[in-house]
Amino acid sequence: MLKKIFVGGLSLLLSISFSVSVFAKPKADSNIVFSTTPDAQEQKRLEQYTLTPGTAYEIDVHGIKKMTEYKVVNAKSGEVTTQWTDGNGYIYTFDSYVQNNYSTDPKRFYVSDVSVYNNSSQSIPIKYIQNNSVTTGWSVSANIQAEGSLKAAFLGKLSYSVGVTYTDSKTTTSSTTVELGPINVPARKAGKITKYRAGGYGAGQAAWRKYSPSGTSYIGMYYTGESGWAVNPNSTTLAYTEWSI
Repeated sequence: MLKKIFVGGLSLLLSISFSVSVFAKPKADSNIVFSTTPDAQEQKRLEQYTLTPGTAYEIDVHGIKKMTEYKVVNAKSGEVTTQWTDGNGYIYTFDSYVQNNYSTDPKRFYVSDVSVYNNSSQSIPIKYIQNNSVTTGWSVSANIQAEGSLKAAFLGKLSYSVGVTYTDSKTTTSSTTVELGPINVPARKAGKITKYRAGGYGAGQAAWRKYSPSGTSYIGMYYTGESGWAVNPNSTTLAYTEWSI
């Protein structure tokens, strides 16, 4: 069952599902546990978002193209560079970024969860309250992370394409508000409410102007394939899952 609800001006997508699969071994008690660490099943789910390695090629001043290694900008994280150099002393300056693919996922980033393994003979109610603050960080290729101009271009084009403002991080602050529940977890079953933050995926090509180590000669263009998942600061999903133990 899916329905859209609105809490404090934020768009929340509520997802409730039931499963009879065994997600984990039963625990010895029926304590309700709040966690900010994804369990093994959640870690396995998150593997689908693994980014493909960056690729690169060059086109020299004569128009000759050749594949080359993906070089990482040697800059402080997020720094806007006027130029950077590779291991051989060649100088690069950022030229442009063209996005060629994008998508969204309401469950891209795990935030936290509350769960109970009900080994008792009676139902146990659980509810989701954000007990601790959690900061969600983006997942992007090395050059988007490192170079400020490319970072701005990546976020800007993705935000424009989707119509949502994306960022590199968002802190979900602790609260005493009941966001979902109570939901009664039946006897001999486990129940879990998981909170996710939405993300946007963008992929494209960055272009860099390449110069000789002296900086006096233009060598050609260097192109890198870049991709990443950015954070939607205004959209979260609460999902309830139940299974037999």
